[in-house]
Amino acid sequence: ERNRMIPIFVGYDPREAVAYSVFCHSVLRNTREKIAFYPIRGDSVVGSTSFNAERFKVAKEMGYRGWAIWSECDMLMRPGTDIADLMRYADSWCDVVVAKHSYRTKHPVKFLGQKNEDYPRKNWSSLMLINCAHESWRRLEHTEFSLSELHRLAFIKDDRIGALPLEWNWLVGEYDFNEKAKLAHFTVGTPCWEEYSNSDYADEWRAEKAMMLNYAKAELAAA
Repeated sequence: ERNRMIPIFVGYDPREAVAYSVFCHSVLRNTREKIAFYPIRGDSVVGSTSFNAERFKVAKEMGYRGWAIWSECDMLMRPGTDIADLMRYADSWCDVVVAKHSYRTKHPVKFLGQKNEDYPRKNWSSLMLINCAHESWRRLEHTEFSLSELHRLAFIKDDRIGALPLEWNWLVGEYDFNEKAKLAHFTVGTPCWEEYSNSDYADEWRAEKAMMLNYAKAELAAA
């Protein structure tokens, strides 16, 4: 429904706090809809982030009702792209809808010197359109899965995993520059890190950050 807020759960890691803020700003600046953000983080770093496992609790947080978006924070909604358009892929027959990447990383090391290992269905769970009412998500409460199984979405039948166009989760540094990309995913490292400051879409990321800060300065000046 048009007047209903779109719930977006975003992984928050204090080491990338600026990335979280820039991503949320890029979503809000480009949307025509009402958005409800829910920052999600865990108690400690598991894998490469503090929210690595928390994404799989979104359906429970939603009371197993409706649709929700999960996104990592190292992303940028590109100018003119409305995240509300992502909801057109909300197929009731699917438990989850993701960009089905099939690649081997070009970067064995990512931000902060962390290992960037290959694994099946890598980055499928980095952006998810979640159908929270489906039983697959309830199964996580009483069936134990390893973190790697969770990220491979092994708890969901293959024919219930819908496909997003890759442009909705374009892997910066892994894929070539694509002007038609809707959401840039700085999976190796956001431009806030010096070693990734010249990556594709970095200028857009910095421009978004500058707009965000300028709005804040304008508010302070008017107070």
